[in-house]
Amino acid sequence: MDKRLKRALTVLLTAAACFVTAAKVKVNVQAVDKEGSGSFTVDAGEGLNGNEDLVIDFYRVADLNPDTKYDTFAFTLNGTYPSYTAGDYDITKYTADKDSGKTGLDSMDNDSWTELAQLFAKDILAESYTGSADLSGASGAKVTAQFGLYLIVPHDTNLTKAEYTKEETTGEGETAKTLLKTILNTDTDVYSFYPQLVVLPSTNKDTREDMKTSDGEWVEDLDVYLKPSSEPRFGSLKITKIVTVYEDSSPMTAAFKIVGTLDGKEVYNNVASITMSKAGVGEVVLNHIPAGAEVTVTETYSGAGYKLVSENDQTAVIKVPGKDKEIAGVSFTNAYNDETKKGYGVMNSFTNHKGDWEWKNDLPEGGTAQ
Repeated sequence: MDKRLKRALTVLLTAAACFVTAAKVKVNVQAVDKEGSGSFTVDAGEGLNGNEDLVIDFYRVADLNPDTKYDTFAFTLNGTYPSYTAGDYDITKYTADKDSGKTGLDSMDNDSWTELAQLFAKDILAESYTGSADLSGASGAKVTAQFGLYLIVPHDTNLTKAEYTKEETTGEGETAKTLLKTILNTDTDVYSFYPQLVVLPSTNKDTREDMKTSDGEWVEDLDVYLKPSSEPRFGSLKITKIVTVYEDSSPMTAAFKIVGTLDGKEVYNNVASITMSKAGVGEVVLNHIPAGAEVTVTETYSGAGYKLVSENDQTAVIKVPGKDKEIAGVSFTNAYNDETKKGYGVMNSFTNHKGDWEWKNDLPEGGTAQ
């Protein structure tokens, strides 16, 4: 054989061998049985596991559609639920067709799954949808479930769907988004949860890692982490002033200092006043005080010519709004002390509106505080 031809054949065969060696061969590690089952164990976060008012609903929005050749699966939408609009996503395919213009499962990241969860939630949490969840369970409990794609919706079992579903706007202008969330009320806080999609089985032990539908040893018992946010609940305080004997030549003003503590920390500090022009009862109501806080109210000024005939320091615990019929309150009693001193006060309050301060001058005949 010609030496140049022999050398060419050797190069060609070597290149072919390299090509075969470098090719990635997908191995069916463990076939997925679409009729299989596993479990969810939901961790609601510190202080919420075991909370009897928190229920977790599981909506199986799609069934598994395993690939017969590879260790992957896609989804078939569950017709039990409303007709979903998947937006830019095609979860019925592992790799979307180029002509569809939609994203397949292999290209979806956590942000994609979060956006898709919102699309599902807008149908399920709509007031017009009257269906029920496939499964429900308590935080910290193990819930047995059939394989599939689930929308997880935590919420307060004491509230209606309209009450526990809230809208939240993020961003501004063209980047603004309206997101749905659900809530749980405790005596001191409001906890918020975003509905999330979780697939069973998973390639991860828990939901803090990226969700995948291919490659790996399938995990059939999955830990779900809710990651709620919280805000304090607020209540009100009513301060009542009783004047038993009144000197009728000029109004009288009493001033108060209010300090609230919760778990050993100061959470509220304010002043208020009540101005009266006759004997009887006057009052002032202060709002936006953290629920559960213990407030101490001190009458720092009893009015010119008047004396305090009740305790100077009084305490109350701020009640949970909507749970208790009456708001917390304290009462002070004053009487004319036969002195000829005259004078009264006004309450100046300042409220910040996105950096701009609003000044309010509260004149006599009814005390107010912001």
